[in-house]
Amino acid sequence: MSEEDFNYYKEIIPEYLNHVNLYLWRDGHQIIGFSGTSQDELVMLFLDPDFIGKRYGSRILSELIETEGIKRVDVNTQNECGKMFYLNHGFKIESEDELDGFGKAYPIAHLVINE
Repeated sequence: MSEEDFNYYKEIIPEYLNHVNLYLWRDGHQIIGFSGTSQDELVMLFLDPDFIGKRYGSRILSELIETEGIKRVDVNTQNECGKMFYLNHGFKIESEDELDGFGKAYPIAHLVINE
């Protein structure tokens, strides 16, 4: 990511967070990650790298699908692990765009739950 793009996202993300339901995920007293939802869309899911690959993401996603009715998620197509994570959890690619939602050149796959 260019420094210009980094600074752009650094400025805009705090404003964007006011429009999502944020969740902080813990295992006991240890924070493992956070997520954000808006209506039926998972708009962010981030885990501490120490907790990736230990099924925490799967449990969080399952809980959000069940409790928040999550049916959609966008993922940067350059994030192969993230894209495969959602595909392995029943999502399918609905469409793809060459630009992200901010008009930046980061390709995005729009995924929907395969019901």
